[in-house]
Amino acid sequence: MLRRWALLLAAIALTGGCATGASNPFVSPSEPHAILDFRRPPVSLTPARLAEIDGTNVNAPITKSSFWVAPGEHEIVVIGGVDGSTAVSMPGGSRSGANPGRVTIQVEEGKRYFIGIEVTGGRTDNWEPVIYKVEEI
Repeated sequence: MLRRWALLLAAIALTGGCATGASNPFVSPSEPHAILDFRRPPVSLTPARLAEIDGTNVNAPITKSSFWVAPGEHEIVVIGGVDGSTAVSMPGGSRSGANPGRVTIQVEEGKRYFIGIEVTGGRTDNWEPVIYKVEEI
């Protein structure tokens, strides 16, 4: 009897995992894709890092700055930080707003989106992620 319950629970867990419909936003370069690029932005902006995409934490080396993603709508969370007068607060810190660093973007196949952080109003706790350049790939 115990074995039947274990098998039933295992089946429910597997079915539940499949029923979520969550798909991996990351794709290989051989699939239709757009590129989110977090390389060093122009001097007027602050560097950003991808922390989350579509509800999934991004666990990438600090040296990774480009991410191949499926075309379509994605909700991303970015973080950033530099020192001095242009310091950017980390989300959850003193950054104002209900969802700091969170933005929904629409990306098209065959395009590279350069993303940075713009400090607004001269205050380091007031910033937003920005797409500052789009180019064909």
